[in-house]
Amino acid sequence: MKTLKSKPGMWVAAIYLLLVLVVCTPLILDGAIHHGNGIAFLAAVILTTPLSWLVFWILDSATHANAFYMTGGLYYLYMGALAFCAILNAFALYHLIKYVTYPRTKYLTNRKS
Repeated sequence: MKTLKSKPGMWVAAIYLLLVLVVCTPLILDGAIHHGNGIAFLAAVILTTPLSWLVFWILDSATHANAFYMTGGLYYLYMGALAFCAILNAFALYHLIKYVTYPRTKYLTNRKS
């Protein structure tokens, strides 16, 4: 059985992941989340919404960390959560676009010339 693939979905998911990577670059380069790059962290959280709100609410409840000053293990935990949320959002975007463009794709591929 041939699996339907979506090139527009793949492009949108790739651009989304690239955008999240660009926003997270100050966090990655500093190796910590602190007051100097708190806006970049906030932008990354907004880009990875809605899943990141839920994940960070759980992590904040469990760790009692200051959201704008993290180093070491907490930093890696939160950056891993951001990456996880970004990958799941890209996956959802890909499948949403594949679903939306499916009727048009099905019509064009099954049409007799």
